[in-house]
Amino acid sequence: MDLQAAVAAAGLTGGKVKAGFGVPKAAHAPTGTEKGRRITALAKRLTPCVVSWSPTEKDHRSPNSADPAGTRRHLQVMLSGLSARGWNESKPSQEAPVGGAGTYFMATYKKKGWFLHARHLTAPALDRLTFMAVEDACFKRLTAEERALIAD
Repeated sequence: MDLQAAVAAAGLTGGKVKAGFGVPKAAHAPTGTEKGRRITALAKRLTPCVVSWSPTEKDHRSPNSADPAGTRRHLQVMLSGLSARGWNESKPSQEAPVGGAGTYFMATYKKKGWFLHARHLTAPALDRLTFMAVEDACFKRLTAEERALIAD
């Protein structure tokens, strides 16, 4: 609910808050392989432990992308809204250059056993804002083998 309220307060209409990783439907590993089946099963099992938001595809790729300064304003409104709802910055936000023409910004917040990662990536043909909240206790229960699947 906190993420949905922050999205609404920022005036973002594309995309929606949903359970799960918010990744493209194409699997990272072929589902016909044993590894692919294990990754798919793990992602399905972890879906209740993750809440994500990202814009629709047309909202972040050129030529339809908003200007990065506008997206950054939306990001700041969302982070302020989350702070007002009790989310606390768990480590200082970071920004780094990407290539010669882009930037990568990341902020991490925490509330009641959940971590929220906000990211903004800009590049010449890309203006991408994403939010993902994960339940810490859920991920602490992963086995070493499951952690290795995620790390790949």
